[in-house]
Amino acid sequence: MKSEKAKEFLRTKQPGDIAQYEISRWKAERAVEIAEEEMAGNACRLFEQFMSGVFTGNTPKKMAQEFKRKLMER
Repeated sequence: MKSEKAKEFLRTKQPGDIAQYEISRWKAERAVEIAEEEMAGNACRLFEQFMSGVFTGNTPKKMAQEFKRKLMER
């Protein structure tokens, strides 16, 4: 797992944790969500940088926002 935020979340003891090495399903799912959000943000920034070399004005930012929206669809 590359997401430092997700790793930190998994290491942090939360109220309701039963054992030191056992994590709840909710906590595991939340860690994945954090990683997905981080990945989408990184992809969006890279997409916008790439498109800035091709398009001018606000177009790259709008395209990047649409790209992120599509990435985050379930």
